[in-house]
Amino acid sequence: MKRAIKSLRGITGFEVVSYKGKVDGGKVVEYRATMEVTFILE
Repeated sequence: MKRAIKSLRGITGFEVVSYKGKVDGGKVVEYRATMEVTFILE
C-alpha cells in the first residue's frame, strides 16, 4: 500500500486476494500478497 499511495490518488479500499510464501530450512524466507486496490479516477 505504501508504494501504491505514492503513485495513485483517491485510494478508497483494498482486498487481499491471496497470500503466498516460501519456506527454506523451516523458516519463512519470502512472502507475497496479491491485492486488488480500489481508487477513484479524476
